[in-house]
Amino acid sequence: MDTRPDFILLQRYLGLRADTRSVSSKTAAASTTQTIDPSKPCPFPFLSDVIFISIDLEAFEHAHHIVTEIGVAIFDTRSAANLAPGVDATHWIAQMDCRHLRLSEHAKLVNKRYVKGCPDKFNFGESEWIAHKEAAPKLSEIFRCSAPSDGLARHTTAADSHSKAMKSAARPPPRNIVLVGHGLKNDIDYLKSFRFSPYAAGNIIKTLDTQRLASSKSHTVGLKTLLVSLGVEPVHLHNAGNDAAYTLQALILMALKAASTPGGLSINIMSKVEARPKEQPENKGGKALRRQRKLARRTEMAAARGATNNDE
Repeated sequence: MDTRPDFILLQRYLGLRADTRSVSSKTAAASTTQTIDPSKPCPFPFLSDVIFISIDLEAFEHAHHIVTEIGVAIFDTRSAANLAPGVDATHWIAQMDCRHLRLSEHAKLVNKRYVKGCPDKFNFGESEWIAHKEAAPKLSEIFRCSAPSDGLARHTTAADSHSKAMKSAARPPPRNIVLVGHGLKNDIDYLKSFRFSPYAAGNIIKTLDTQRLASSKSHTVGLKTLLVSLGVEPVHLHNAGNDAAYTLQALILMALKAASTPGGLSINIMSKVEARPKEQPENKGGKALRRQRKLARRTEMAAARGATNNDE
């Protein structure tokens, strides 16, 4: 199994590894070598009773300050209590709640030049149209997550709002959140355009970046590469809702495959990635692609100069 602290913590959050910080070294050694059977419920407690929230935002390629889509995927570990993950985590993934928010002011802005945008191809439900001013309140409600159903309601009536106000005094404290993304820093920066911070409620206890978890010093792994390495064939990437959902799927699969197969992470991911050229971190505005093209041109020019010298 991977021994990086973040990966160990991820497996503890999912009940795939025991929390051995307060037990004897003998017990700790036994628990860390235990192989998980995905056809059975996880044998360990789910550390910290967390909700995983994965985010992805798409920005317009010609004006990076304009966010056109917001994707959110949610996995509440309470829904996995006494539920076997299933082969390829199918039972757990079925418990995810996925959302795709499109900004009505930017409906006509679709990326085409550097990446092929597909805002009308949400795979996991119905897209929702919102105004720019509605984004921060919707995201705030999602990230508060004081109960399993909180933050997931898509439409509220006046009666619902009144009822919610009456119950607010008795509302339990926010649940613990693990914030997830692939190249997460970019997405957190994009959230600033709505004057929203996911950290405002104070209930994010950990951030996990699937790109960092899967990459090595010599290879930076893109989302598609990661998914294919895990046996997932993604459809319609660069749709914010799809990317958020696939990122959360990848996180769960990485943890489960490593726990259910000795050496699973290195066998199923890194051995395949090693054969690929290094990828630049995915950038919603296309900067990474421009850098790659510039580097390729320089390499071609250097090769041409070298060939000329050899001929001489």
